[in-house]
Amino acid sequence: MRVRIMSLGIAGVATAGLLAGCGGEPEPVAAPPVAPPIEAVSSTPEPAVEPSTPAAAPTPVAAEPGTEFKIGERAVVRVRSGGMFAVVGITVTAIEPADRDLFAQALGSKIKADKRDPYNVRYTIENLGGIEPFRILTPLLDIAGPDGASASAPGRLVFLRPMQGCEHVRPTESSFAQVGATIETCRVRAAPKGTPVTGVRYDDAEGGYLDRPLIWNR
Repeated sequence: MRVRIMSLGIAGVATAGLLAGCGGEPEPVAAPPVAPPIEAVSSTPEPAVEPSTPAAAPTPVAAEPGTEFKIGERAVVRVRSGGMFAVVGITVTAIEPADRDLFAQALGSKIKADKRDPYNVRYTIENLGGIEPFRILTPLLDIAGPDGASASAPGRLVFLRPMQGCEHVRPTESSFAQVGATIETCRVRAAPKGTPVTGVRYDDAEGGYLDRPLIWNR
């Protein structure tokens, strides 16, 4: 009997120990992290951005009277013809001796031709704006001597026929109506035989160039 009592006693002590271990406060358990709130996405589409219209390019400023340029440089001038006007760019591309035989044929007099040295003045005009610029006359250029004065022989050159290789082209509505349009043209000028020619000049009264012409030097 004693043995049985001791066994029960030992079992009771073990049971009490287990109950004592289970009877303590439970250890705190960390709560799971809370996800950040999801922002609501609007279903309304953003308004389309209208493409900006490029600003119109400013009209170039006309060259000051007396300005000198090199062959190949552009001068900006105002050209007027009646009630029409235009802002044009003039670029002298070449000044070269003309063929004497072709010059004599166009002039209709070999005697007069032999007393002069003919030149082809080649240049480009560009439409830079204005009112119906295609109605203007082509700006006329002259040959110049070392002092900038006209080197042309006195009197007008009256050609019986156009001179081959130096055609004078005029603006037309189809060729010169749009801003940026260009025309390549040529003008025959002649100096008294032996007169030095060093450049080209533009001496139109519009813009104040009559007394202070624009000069393109060779």
